[in-house]
Amino acid sequence: MPFQHVLAVFASANQPLRRELESRLVNDFSGGEASYRVLDSADVDDPAAVRRLLDDNRFDSAIIMHVVLAERRSVSFTAALPRPRHLPLPASTFVDQWTRVWRPTVEPALVPDKQLVAVEVEIYSLADGRLVWSGLGEPGDIKTIATLGVAAADAIARELSREGLLADLDRDAHSELYGADRTPAEIVSSGY
Repeated sequence: MPFQHVLAVFASANQPLRRELESRLVNDFSGGEASYRVLDSADVDDPAAVRRLLDDNRFDSAIIMHVVLAERRSVSFTAALPRPRHLPLPASTFVDQWTRVWRPTVEPALVPDKQLVAVEVEIYSLADGRLVWSGLGEPGDIKTIATLGVAAADAIARELSREGLLADLDRDAHSELYGADRTPAEIVSSGY
């Protein structure tokens, strides 16, 4: 059964970027709500309080997006072993991942210009708190974080719709509420 009431999270201290990318993500999912609206009075540093609020509002899932350091992907097709990741794998539970992303190892404002980043995405079932899906977007320069985030949100929407994890979208209702039809260039020019 697809998730019906989804919390969309872009974990970042950069509030304009967070609002824009959560709105874009919500625009792609029926039953989605942006965490900046739902958790406006909650302490994100208290995962138990966040979880109670989500339970009280009957959320059944959470999509968490956050920035991670990345490496250029090899163009060689002869590599025999997978390359190691420099970050831990996503946490297996919602509460552990929530704690991890709100005490980030990567904050976009602090990343050097030449360092590549990517947007990592996890989806958690809130019925049991377990990880049900994880993905990593294409790497890019930190200056393109809005573009990377929009591309990740759009790719997630296509993939999860294909896999039947999320309910079908009523685009008109979400666009009117969140106004998330701005381009990456408009997001960047709005203050990031």
